Amino acid sequence: MLPAIGIASQEHAFTLKVTDNLRPGAKLYVAVYTEQAHSWQSPILQKLVFTLPSTTEAEFSLPLPPGRYAVKAFVDENENQILDRKNQRTPVEPFGFSLGDRRNKPSFRFTKSVATLNADSPAISLQLQYPQANEDTVKQPEP
Repeated sequence: MLPAIGIASQEHAFTLKVTDNLRPGAKLYVAVYTEQAHSWQSPILQKLVFTLPSTTEAEFSLPLPPGRYAVKAFVDENENQILDRKNQRTPVEPFGFSLGDRRNKPSFRFTKSVATLNADSPAISLQLQYPQANEDTVKQPEP
């Protein structure tokens, strides 16, 4: 993955607001897509990596011009730089999708995750979600 790319200029000081951070010090891998991408399988506009702080909420600079974007992210708990999944589908690490315009809860659907960045709306919100632990994802202590 690429390191975080520069800081947004003063003219376009946009941010990613992350909530429900329960993994201080872990790396947050972020993928940014333009609205024109139409799906999460489309090419990524920007890959960013941030270190999560010790607070439950954090803001990170987004070096983007005004526009409409969708964002997805995951917390890399085992430091392998990929989102680990159970059965190649269900995430086993914390993840999140941007809160789209006029939405009050996040969605995994790309079209519902598109948010506007402009002078009136300078931030994109992303709430981290935590997969439920089970025997396959939690290492049990040895007797």
